[in-house]
Amino acid sequence: MRQIYASALFLVSFCAVLLHSCTSSTDFNTPRSAISPQQFLTTPVSSTSGSVSQNPTAPPVINVVYWSIAGAVQGSSVYSVQLTIGGQNLLSASEVQWNNTPVNFRVVSDNQITATLQTIITTGTVTVINARGSSNATVVLPPTIGGITVGTPPPTITSFAPTTAAVGSTVVINGTGFRQTLAVRIGGVPAASFTVVSETLIMAVVPANAVSGEISVVTPAGTFLSRGLTILRTGTITSFAPTSARRGVTISITGTGFTGATAVQLGGVNVASFIVISNTKIDAVVGNGGTGSVSVTTPAGVINSGQAVFTFVP
Repeated sequence: MRQIYASALFLVSFCAVLLHSCTSSTDFNTPRSAISPQQFLTTPVSSTSGSVSQNPTAPPVINVVYWSIAGAVQGSSVYSVQLTIGGQNLLSASEVQWNNTPVNFRVVSDNQITATLQTIITTGTVTVINARGSSNATVVLPPTIGGITVGTPPPTITSFAPTTAAVGSTVVINGTGFRQTLAVRIGGVPAASFTVVSETLIMAVVPANAVSGEISVVTPAGTFLSRGLTILRTGTITSFAPTSARRGVTISITGTGFTGATAVQLGGVNVASFIVISNTKIDAVVGNGGTGSVSVTTPAGVINSGQAVFTFVP
């Protein structure tokens, strides 16, 4: 049995450096990056004899193993992982095993095999078998691979609230795998700010340029998207008439974004009553005074008339 300390980067794989001399002409004998050889440990290959059912001349020999993490399946702990094996006498391989369980594999050449794994664990044994025998190697992974804690699943979003949110409001996101969150996107753009409260809870603030669509959480292990978010935008007040009036007079306010209005004020004083005629018009009855700007409170925020001032006539 041999041991290999393998290393990988997320989406980018690196070839392990053997500590013994190699004479093969395959590219497995040349490191793919300037990684110190001390990061890897290779002990002599162990090949076992087996019954001859094909025509290979010798049992397989594993010289090197490296990992390539292609990605994570959204919403699960399943990874798409490619294990690349370099060595000799691999062309006649009849089976590849990971921890004694057969896995899908492809013979690239007599010196290379690729195998597909479904989960990442810290230690595993890879075995290549042909009719002459088998070769085994124990692969010991480092605690992290390209920033991913070994065995950490990608994030999931189980729910978020509210599903209709205004710019500047806070959205509470529930799910799993949030501890290493790198970014939160709301409506396709980065959240104005976010706080990872726990492994299962994030609080994020809706940014000014967010659009209706989805919320996403990004971690080193992957990204999860959850659709169904509606962004509310603060409307406008374009005019109102009359611009001065006594108590009991009805004024008409025109603009945008009035649907769902919960309050109307004149100079900071609530009107006696109001009716939302449409998304663009409100009729309000003047109450007990108030000179100043006109404001309408909606689910998306407070709409203000700015420099346009209403004058209360005693």
